[in-house]
Amino acid sequence: MFDCCCRRCRRKAGESSSQAVTLADTAASTSLSPDNPPAGRRKTLSEDEEFFDAKSGLSESTLGSSAGPHSPGEEATTSKDTRDWQESSPSKGPITAVWERISSSLARRSSGSMRQTGDRGSDEAAEDGQHGERLGHLPRPAHDSIRSRLPTADRRTTRTLPSQEADLSGKPLAGASLRGPPNEAARRQSRFSGEASTSQSDWSNTLPSSFNIRGKDYMATKRKQSAGDAAIYRLIGVDLWTFKQRVDHIGQHVQLPQAPQMGPKASRLPEHERPLPFLIINIQLPMKPASMFGKSDEAGCSLVYYFALPEGWEPEQVGNPAALGLLQRFIQDQHESDSSPTRNWLKLIPRISNADEWAKTGPLNGAEYRLINNYNDKPVLTRPQHSFYTGPDYFEMDLNIHGYAYVARRAFGGFIPRLPSAVFENAFVIQGNRAEELPEALLGCVRMEYIDFNAPRPFPYKAGMPEYLRS
Repeated sequence: MFDCCCRRCRRKAGESSSQAVTLADTAASTSLSPDNPPAGRRKTLSEDEEFFDAKSGLSESTLGSSAGPHSPGEEATTSKDTRDWQESSPSKGPITAVWERISSSLARRSSGSMRQTGDRGSDEAAEDGQHGERLGHLPRPAHDSIRSRLPTADRRTTRTLPSQEADLSGKPLAGASLRGPPNEAARRQSRFSGEASTSQSDWSNTLPSSFNIRGKDYMATKRKQSAGDAAIYRLIGVDLWTFKQRVDHIGQHVQLPQAPQMGPKASRLPEHERPLPFLIINIQLPMKPASMFGKSDEAGCSLVYYFALPEGWEPEQVGNPAALGLLQRFIQDQHESDSSPTRNWLKLIPRISNADEWAKTGPLNGAEYRLINNYNDKPVLTRPQHSFYTGPDYFEMDLNIHGYAYVARRAFGGFIPRLPSAVFENAFVIQGNRAEELPEALLGCVRMEYIDFNAPRPFPYKAGMPEYLRS
């Protein structure tokens, strides 16, 4: 168009060419066509900034590309170059030609980058994806291919653990609130010493042989013997929850695991002779200072033990068949030969395993230490402060400490704040009162380590549950 060779025309031609190159660069940096000039120049990210966004899955391409020519809240500005270009740009001319050449160059570069990214094998891409999921972010790619590999969605995966708090029905899983031994080997290695657990668990099975019960010759000698190597039930979990009031029949509000399978002989027994697969013991503890006059259902917590029959259980695993018959009468609420209810003979054997250490770390005064030694490892009948419930595959026993005498509640309330430094164990047994019912058989036993009963542990309440479960 500029065929004239004079100095003025050559100067105009140079200025127009320079202006065309400048405007083309501006249009290229804002990714707009000449027919739709930019309303303002976008901020461009450096390589380091864009890699940071790529790690978080929030790059400029995913945040701003659909928001318009400028980010929300950013006032649109028009540069002088853009105004001059809008006013003087002809429909055809050197600017359009320059733009077409630059656009075609950018298109070739973009397609080459996409081909380079697409040529990567599917196995390598899958490996990168797995690596990114393991680390929680995307692996760093070459800068030129960041936008092509961060396209439509954030590839990060939120790491979620298997649910340990609730099943599909909304009930919390039994034993989800406290930590147990990590594996069966650690469970078998549990002992009743006062040392801290190496598995950092809150509870574990303890050795039944560490407890003394009535033996075969007890009626004649009044001597007790070791409970042997196995109890009828095995501990599978423990929960500790705080409530605004005493809560009975906790088993109906939790989800138990799948019931263990019984052995062939046990499966052929009549239903009334087969023990229920699960045994739940709910110890209801008052947390407020004891008062001589007051309600028996004030705020407190529930320490819940979950026991289960071992897999493939057979009647022969209980050494004394008469003890198994005693358990059946206990569950079915029958009476003994002296007309007393069988349920009146449930006994709790409490024990502080680190009494000497606890006396120092508690600390305990002289009277409290003597009280602990006098009653340590001595069986106590739970009557009459107990109640019983039956549900699908389980039998529940609630031991109501709220209903104990004032002196007992006051002594217990004084020990609760110092229990975090104690290791205690509980065993449960139905007392045999006739020679044929001996030796006794432990129902189950448990070891608890350094539990803080003062810490709030609200029940995982959900809409539709009874209001008394709300902490």
